[in-house]
Amino acid sequence: MSRFWPALVAVLALGWMAFIFDWPVVLAALAEIRPCPLLPVIALLGLGIYCCCALRWIAINQLPWRLDVFRDVQAYVAVTIAIGIATPMQAGEALKLKFARDAGLPLGASAVNLALERLIDLAILVGFTIGGLVHMFRYPVWLAVMAALVPFLAGLALPDLGQRWARAWPRLARWVGAPLTASALAIVAFASLGKWIFTLASWLAVLGAVGPMPDVGQAMLLIGAVTTVSILSAVPAGLGVQELSARALLTAMDRTPAEAEIGALALRLLLPMMLAVGFAHVPLLWRRRSPHG
Repeated sequence: MSRFWPALVAVLALGWMAFIFDWPVVLAALAEIRPCPLLPVIALLGLGIYCCCALRWIAINQLPWRLDVFRDVQAYVAVTIAIGIATPMQAGEALKLKFARDAGLPLGASAVNLALERLIDLAILVGFTIGGLVHMFRYPVWLAVMAALVPFLAGLALPDLGQRWARAWPRLARWVGAPLTASALAIVAFASLGKWIFTLASWLAVLGAVGPMPDVGQAMLLIGAVTTVSILSAVPAGLGVQELSARALLTAMDRTPAEAEIGALALRLLLPMMLAVGFAHVPLLWRRRSPHG
């Protein structure tokens, strides 16, 4: 039964969407979206996301800072993230381990570092959600910022704490790479923030193109809550789940039901654009040279 759960959730979500969305109004509004400059802006922001992910992977695995290394890592990170976007719980991103192994990285250390990346992203999403909620309840901006930073800083401590804990167990020690240097940890921090700042900008760009643009606090809450719900649903790309959760939150942000539905469906434009930018890196995979490490 568990293997059919994502399909069941997707069918129910899509069925509910078909029933409650005002499709003539929504489709008419989406047809009026001007592709230029929206699509080029989204593509550039998507490229920025992939670049930040590549920089973080280089830093967390402590690879050499060389242009050829960045080119190779950028290629396989972008492609695997694109695959991950369209798979349940973004599991397809685990293909990154295959490319990392082919590049000469230890499989165990790469697996640990991939898990740490996911935990850092989860910490940022939790921070976005808490910070957005604090902002929504009209608390001071500085308090919302602090509320968002606390989970992020806790997430940054995970690589060091995780490595220290693993080294205390002989069976786990061989799976752990070298301790992160201060500079590597700083790059992981800035690259992680950069990834989600570019994501925040892309959501704001899409929502601003189809209706009232939410403020930064509202967008943080949207990204944090909607992304988390979509991932936990295990539905590939959060199909249906993302739209319903975005509609509910936008309605709670004083949007009319029609505005909320238009915004929720407009956000789906980000999926094909991120896939297109990610898979545009496929030719670079064929140009990869000798392993590095």
